[in-house]
Amino acid sequence: MKREPRVRSLGSAITVVHRLPGAAPAADVIVTATSAKKPFLGADMVRPGQTIIAIGSHTPDRTELAPEDVARADSVFVDTEAGARVEAGDLIQAVQKGMLDWSRMTGELADVISREKPGKVSDEALVAMKAVGVGWLDAAVAGAIEERAEAEVLGSNGRE
Repeated sequence: MKREPRVRSLGSAITVVHRLPGAAPAADVIVTATSAKKPFLGADMVRPGQTIIAIGSHTPDRTELAPEDVARADSVFVDTEAGARVEAGDLIQAVQKGMLDWSRMTGELADVISREKPGKVSDEALVAMKAVGVGWLDAAVAGAIEERAEAEVLGSNGRE
C-alpha cells in the first residue's frame, strides 16, 4: 500500500488477513468489506472491546455479521438510519429474527464524528458499525480522518 508507511508512522497497525479465525479475536478493530451472502464472523471470533465496521454487503439479503453478534453489541451505529433500514442486511436480518430492534440503534456515524455521542463507552464495549454507503458522508469521514492524522503528525514532530 502506498500510504502504509505514513499510517504506520502514526502508530497504527493495519493487517490484511485472508483467514479470520486466528486473526479476528486478536484484533481491536475488524473492518469487513465483502459481498458476502452469509455471515462469516463467528461468535468465537468476536470479543468484548472490539469495534467491528461492516462496509460490504449492502442489500437486505446479504450479511457479513451474524445476527447474534449484532444483537450482543453494546453500541450499534449506522451511517444513516434511513439507508440502514432499507439496505443493511446485517441489521435487517437481525431485526427479522427478533434479535435486534431498530430502537436499539445507538446513533449515526455523524453523531460520533460531531462528538454528540461517544463511539465507545468503555474499553470492554463491543461496537458494531454498519455502513451501506452515503457519498457525502464518505467525503466527510475522509476529511475528518485526514484532519486528525495531519494534526497528530504535526503535533508529534512539528512537520510532515
